[in-house]
Amino acid sequence: MTRQSLVSRRVFGTAVVSLAIAMSESLITTPAPVAASSSSIAANLPAEVAAFRTSMITQLDSYFKEYGDRLSISERKEMNALQTQVDRELLALQAKTRLTARLEAKNAPVLRRKAAASAAARAFDSTYDRAMAGLEKFQPILQPKLSLFEALSAKSDLDGQLSKFDELGRHIHQFAGN
Repeated sequence: MTRQSLVSRRVFGTAVVSLAIAMSESLITTPAPVAASSSSIAANLPAEVAAFRTSMITQLDSYFKEYGDRLSISERKEMNALQTQVDRELLALQAKTRLTARLEAKNAPVLRRKAAASAAARAFDSTYDRAMAGLEKFQPILQPKLSLFEALSAKSDLDGQLSKFDELGRHIHQFAGN
């Protein structure tokens, strides 16, 4: 048997097993998840933003402590400015989600609640865009100063943070109805 035919059989076998598992899982009946009330969803958003903000600032602090001595004075200033910007924007996002939660808890008029939720979604989008721009600006400065393993670790940390941030954005947009 040739190497290519072995590979083809392995790929085909994996596909068949995956399909069989998927089909058997679809036959299992599970109860539908209970939908959370919109006020409980809104109430959780500020805490999610606060947790992410703390996590992100802690991560940036650790990078600054660990790699800051490898940076020039101007690069350190730039990193401090990025950290301050991230903190300020996440604090503003937290305030927007807190307002949304407060309006939802008070059962404010629907238009006010929708406007607050939409403002929180827009705040997330602008924070996300600025964060991506800041990372694109700072990555070329820091990357050459890291060893391969440090860079891989930092990339893994950043991917994890971005995944959490994306999830937070999905929650905010979902609540806003976007």
